[in-house]
Amino acid sequence: GYGNSTLNGYKIGLLTSDEIAFAGATEGSVNRTYYLYKNANDGYWYWSLSPFGFDGYSARGWVVYEGGNLGYDYVSRDLGVRPAVSLKSAVSISSGTGTQSNPFIVQ
Repeated sequence: GYGNSTLNGYKIGLLTSDEIAFAGATEGSVNRTYYLYKNANDGYWYWSLSPFGFDGYSARGWVVYEGGNLGYDYVSRDLGVRPAVSLKSAVSISSGTGTQSNPFIVQ
C-alpha cells in the first residue's frame, strides 16, 4: 500500500524554526519564494516544532504565517502542521510531482 501504511516504523516529525529559517523564512518579512513555501502553504498558518516561550500564563510556539514568514502565537491557536520525513541519500523519486493529486513515489 501507499501512504501511511508504508511509513510504519519510520520517524515523522515537524520542522524546527531553525530548519525553516535555513530554508529561507525570516521573522517579520514576507517571503513566498523559498522552496518550503512555494506551492505548499495555501494561505494557512502552520506550527513548527520549536517553542517560542512561556509568559507565565500561556505557552507560545513558532509558526509560519501565510506570507511564508516566521512568527509566534499562543499554543491554544488552531493551526495546521506540515510533517517532514527524512530519507536516506540512496532513496530516489521514481515518479510524481509532490502535489496532493500526484504525490512523489520514492524507492
